Amino acid sequence: MRTLPDGSLCFLGRLDDQVKINGYRVELGEIEAWLIKAPGIEQCAAVAGTDTMGVSRITAYATGTFDYNQVVGYMKTKLPVYMIPHEVVALEKLPLNSNGKIDRPSLRSWAIRSQDEIE
Repeated sequence: MRTLPDGSLCFLGRLDDQVKINGYRVELGEIEAWLIKAPGIEQCAAVAGTDTMGVSRITAYATGTFDYNQVVGYMKTKLPVYMIPHEVVALEKLPLNSNGKIDRPSLRSWAIRSQDEIE
């Protein structure tokens, strides 16, 4: 939050990774914490967005040699259905910004292939 010259307050948004997906508050870090433990996942990042119909969805980006169905099966045992990523996109490596952190805005352009949606 910051104060504008006229004295009003401007809300800048959340500083954490909590998002609202279909009415549920979701911590993307919690999804990443379980995803990194899935078989074959080496690195991962979860991001929230909307599809072409305006529905909120979670997309996971991951490196490693993993089987999509095995990862989803694992995630279903650890998280509620609304927290399971709608797709897991395989990447050779995660993009990093100049600070060495994951460059989340550019993840989509780094995608090599995407998997089918969870049924």
